Amino acid sequence: MVQLRFRRKAGWEIARELDVPVSTVSKHLKREGVGRIWRLEEEQAPPRRYEHGAPGDLLHIDAKKLARINGVGHRIHGDRRRKNRGIGYEVVFVCVDDYSRLAYAEVHPAEDARSATRFLKRAVAWFRSLGIEPRRILSDNAKCYVSKPFTALCDREGCVKLHEALHAPDQRQGGTLHPDDEAPLGLPVRVRTSAMRAESLRPWVKHYNHERPHRSLGKRTPMQRLREYRQQAA
Repeated sequence: MVQLRFRRKAGWEIARELDVPVSTVSKHLKREGVGRIWRLEEEQAPPRRYEHGAPGDLLHIDAKKLARINGVGHRIHGDRRRKNRGIGYEVVFVCVDDYSRLAYAEVHPAEDARSATRFLKRAVAWFRSLGIEPRRILSDNAKCYVSKPFTALCDREGCVKLHEALHAPDQRQGGTLHPDDEAPLGLPVRVRTSAMRAESLRPWVKHYNHERPHRSLGKRTPMQRLREYRQQAA
């Protein structure tokens, strides 16, 4: 269990992988002193962090490829011989504001220029609906983010496009909703189809933005931090 924890696995992920109750995992990890993932960071040299001074100064955009679901998997029915092959993949795009940690996410059929551009256009509109004016976009060098449609949209929206390769990896803000974490997808909810998984995304993101406290924000939610910024700027 401890080895899985050091791979930054959440308690429910470890329980699912080992097929044991979450309560058992929690008790064992607490006994070993790694009941919280952030405890692992205390054993490492503190990373160099940055934080931009205002909402919209920098938006992180990233994506996670997910296998499509068209039936119950072996983790539920228990028979590894029953497999669904050839159903392909879909992608969840996530955009997170560096200052407030507010997040916007959508599921798309592919990680291509068309999907990335559509996602960014709606993400920018969503942040603007909250009074946040996006000024910079940070992404990796995936083809969809360096494509002409995507970079043209950044120009039209007045956003400076940055690439992650220009920044040291340990300078990225931690503790944010990130596609590499399965929690934003509503897991470990046992979903039977890709559509059910996609439907679970919106309520989870709402919970993340409005209810889930962030250690990096002093146990405040992203929406609380945005409101505090507005009050201070008024």
